[in-house]
Amino acid sequence: MTETTQTAPRAADTSALGLIAYSVTVLILAFGKSGIVKEAGGLGFFAASALVTGIVLVILAFRAYAAGDGLLATGYGVNGVLWLSWWGILHEGPAGDIHKTQAFFLLFWAVVALFVALAHLKAERGALLVWATWFAALLFLALGQFQNGADPDSLTKVGGYLALVSGVLALYAAGATIVNAAHDKPLLPTL
Repeated sequence: MTETTQTAPRAADTSALGLIAYSVTVLILAFGKSGIVKEAGGLGFFAASALVTGIVLVILAFRAYAAGDGLLATGYGVNGVLWLSWWGILHEGPAGDIHKTQAFFLLFWAVVALFVALAHLKAERGALLVWATWFAALLFLALGQFQNGADPDSLTKVGGYLALVSGVLALYAAGATIVNAAHDKPLLPTL
């Protein structure tokens, strides 16, 4: 009779799911704000993605907090609340010209993203890169709204391209996490 050994199940790593949710929503935003995609219906895709991503990230924040990872919980929670707030503005927000209000909204979230980026100075370099480019993207998106509110003006386009970089970095980090975990060894380099 042969004995089989059972290995304890590995704890689930929620970072890949969080990064995928974040990256898809940021990339949809980036394509619109950079001017790469100019379809009027793109706003509906962004709103739906912001809602789903916001819910997913808030759930992951609670899970990370319960696991004792305060920095990951904060990152998930901050982005979850941002996306849910943005969805609320798009879904229920006032009609008319709100570009200065949106500029302040983006500026406040840029400051929060800066704090989270600074917290990642002692953490993973990939997370720092994602948060730093997200901070810069939000800052330029805010400045674009302050400038004149016409989408996409030059500062808004810069913000869109910075968001594109942040989204691509997050998507790569998610892919590396998934592939490396599936193979139990680093096949793809992490950022």
